[in-house]
Amino acid sequence: MQLFEFADKYRGKYDSSIAEVKSYYASVSGYKDELLWAALWLHRATGRADYLDYVVDNADSFGGTGWAINEFSWDVKYAGVQILAARVSDRQCTTSRNNVSTQSDRQKSSNKRD
Repeated sequence: MQLFEFADKYRGKYDSSIAEVKSYYASVSGYKDELLWAALWLHRATGRADYLDYVVDNADSFGGTGWAINEFSWDVKYAGVQILAARVSDRQCTTSRNNVSTQSDRQKSSNKRD
């Protein structure tokens, strides 16, 4: 979590600070996809809503949400971001449906007693 906070505070491409790697592993996509990727994994690991909020608040401005992605690699994480976000969304929808069903069942039980 401290590493994520550090990366978010001191944003930049790693190959800008380590010139020797630019010819071997140049960062084409930048760093924003990695911040979104990390925030979603941290949300999944900790359940903390602030990591999910970070993704929701930054997804559009960080890119990768409005175009078809056909690559997932060490450098380009947008496809993974979309998959993890869909899984979070699906889980929340399932939880909401289960809560509605539970409330509906309670209401039916209550009506039967009356």
